[in-house]
Amino acid sequence: MTKERDQLLIAPLAGYDPIIARWLWLLTDIRQRTLDVLLGMAEPTLHWRPDDAANTIGTLLYHIVAIELDWLYVEILERPDYGAEVTALLPYDIRESSGRLMPVYDETLQSQLARMAAARQLLLDALRPLTAQEFYRVRRLDPYDVTPEWVLYHLLEHEAGHRGEIAELRRQAERAMS
Repeated sequence: MTKERDQLLIAPLAGYDPIIARWLWLLTDIRQRTLDVLLGMAEPTLHWRPDDAANTIGTLLYHIVAIELDWLYVEILERPDYGAEVTALLPYDIRESSGRLMPVYDETLQSQLARMAAARQLLLDALRPLTAQEFYRVRRLDPYDVTPEWVLYHLLEHEAGHRGEIAELRRQAERAMS
């Protein structure tokens, strides 16, 4: 019996411009890896932190979604007004006045996962009609110039970095609570 070979390939998402479809596959893969880190996690782990200055996993999950939607609406869609659907998904500010991430303690893992799925669907739906030309078009905002391509790169980097932080927080929490 022959072992099936692993397929380490990028499979562009159907229904999108081919260039954008590849980036969206990357975002989907990154998100799945984040979700894999959360598999089987006990609810108390979501709210644990090693000290008062640290973020919780729940805070980081909220932050990942808030940043994804902010970059989608402000930079890609050029619509700084999110609208009711996004506002309902993001009931908290992104940061405190001090600049720290807004602490999120009163949410369940299921509510965090539902928010992540809803936000990702908003992004996928918003990018479906985008053409390659629009994907590479520079948006000239007050503080900087940016393209949707760079935004997706940033979202990949942002989530991957926080996923590592979440994995370490989970490891520490499970060790401390056992």
